[in-house]
Amino acid sequence: MGASPGHDTTMNKEDIVIPTIFLGAVILTSMIPIVQVILMTLNGGLTHIINFPFDNDKLETLETTGIIFNTVLTVFGLFLFYKSKETCTRILTSLLVLFFGQGMMLFSIDHFLKEDDSYYIYWTVLSGTPMLLTVLVGLFKYWTLNLNQVTKS
Repeated sequence: MGASPGHDTTMNKEDIVIPTIFLGAVILTSMIPIVQVILMTLNGGLTHIINFPFDNDKLETLETTGIIFNTVLTVFGLFLFYKSKETCTRILTSLLVLFFGQGMMLFSIDHFLKEDDSYYIYWTVLSGTPMLLTVLVGLFKYWTLNLNQVTKS
């Protein structure tokens, strides 16, 4: 049983296409991660500013603040991506997830995976994981919307 011809499901495909394009771009540019390094530098500066009210002399406090701050904003970005209905909003929320997701991944996995191990794998994991989460959220949204359309018809 499929969706009736009157239902337009092409807009729903953007939930998958946009983050997949970002994921592909992140994987391809991980060989020369200029954009990723710029985003990480901006994220580190923002995390440092957020850390000012706390004891900013301790590295552990900065890491904890970075993990909490970036995780909350990554989850918020994924929620906004799920709720988005327009192409522009999907692109902006994908960028939001990429920006804060990279910071979350850096503070979370930096103890396990070092940049010296494999430069390409390091940047692919760091930038690819948030985009993969966005693709999975897009797939979930696409499937639930199509399931709702199929059950209504």
